[in-house]
Amino acid sequence: QGFSSEDLVKLAFKEEEAKALANLNMGNNQANVTSLQHSSRIMVSARESRQGREMQRYERDSNTNQMIRLVTGCVPILKGGNIMFVTASRKSEWILPKGGWEKDEEMWKSATRETHEEAGVLGILGPKLTEIEYETRKAKKRRLEQEEHKQKNESSLTDTSDVEQVSLSSMANQNSGTTTPEAKTVGAVLTEEVINRIPNESASTRASDETCSVASIRSDASQQYSLVRLSLYPLYVTSVESSWPESGRLRKLVNIDEALRMMEQRTEFYKSLLEVKEKGLHLVREASQTEK
Repeated sequence: QGFSSEDLVKLAFKEEEAKALANLNMGNNQANVTSLQHSSRIMVSARESRQGREMQRYERDSNTNQMIRLVTGCVPILKGGNIMFVTASRKSEWILPKGGWEKDEEMWKSATRETHEEAGVLGILGPKLTEIEYETRKAKKRRLEQEEHKQKNESSLTDTSDVEQVSLSSMANQNSGTTTPEAKTVGAVLTEEVINRIPNESASTRASDETCSVASIRSDASQQYSLVRLSLYPLYVTSVESSWPESGRLRKLVNIDEALRMMEQRTEFYKSLLEVKEKGLHLVREASQTEK
């Protein structure tokens, strides 16, 4: 269940309040204050979200050679230190607004745009939170499946090796004239099993190798990347729209502890929210009083 626009508007900051909070939380990093405060004046004229990933920024990890998709977004904060979440576009879950950082924009502008598109809010940005690098869900699933397949293959090869050893032992006993009835039976059955299993295992391994090879040579970076680097900013909300590019999403507010509980399974969001809490960036009432 989401919050109405009317309820959210009541909890938005006045621009002067948001600026005071941003200045206070910037600490000694005053060089960024002026440019970041202009984010409240970016009244996005487009009524539709950007589509496609032609302009998406990527980086290549120098150590692993993996492609990393660069993503920005915000932790929207309203009066009372409440955190705003929006529903995901494809799954039934709550998330923080975020999206791809594109080549024609600065990082903080990308964060503001994405938050406006998904959550329909604008405001004053606070200090950038620590960047979080994480594995995509699809990449993690693919990696776990490959690891499971590898373990099964290794287990099958171990079993095959044991079978061959028993078979050789049985043959040796037969040659020495000391073969027992049990050894004859075991040797015959296991040898047939080896013959039947080895071709199947080889075919399975080849199929897996061919699949991985096809995936590895795709030239499209959007298909290759397995890691995401997420850069989030606290956003002290000053404007809440009733109609925005992705108005189909629901919005809701929770306190910081509930936000952390909700994001326990989303490590990238959890770490950012924990940083907000530990630095007191959500303590808006106390901060406002200190500024006065």
